[in-house]
Amino acid sequence: MDLGTDLPGRHLRLFADLGQASIAKGEAILGVEQESFGEYEGKDVLLYTLANPGGIVVRITNYACAITEIHVPDRDGLMGDVVLGYETLEGYLGDAAHLGAGVGRYGKRIAEGCFELDGNAYTLAT
Repeated sequence: MDLGTDLPGRHLRLFADLGQASIAKGEAILGVEQESFGEYEGKDVLLYTLANPGGIVVRITNYACAITEIHVPDRDGLMGDVVLGYETLEGYLGDAAHLGAGVGRYGKRIAEGCFELDGNAYTLAT
């Protein structure tokens, strides 16, 4: 699996909804923090944290683009994590259900950006 190192740049679109309410108010995502989440096949696995001024927080790894946490307010304004996930990388490595995974084992596997589904040919941007 390609762990990649440019997750914030390539996958920032995944977090567009995170900041929509704040952007409407003229605010933006506060930034991206990065920390170690472990090691897989000799490569560092990183955990990225994104937050907006409203207190919404998303944590995501570069291992399967797994979302480990999303903290949002409930109807009373109390923050809570709404993602079923693991505290450590080891949980994700042994997870047959692929909790939080955004990229599966077939990620980056569509040869030459073309595939056929139900008799229709599709061409993807590559």
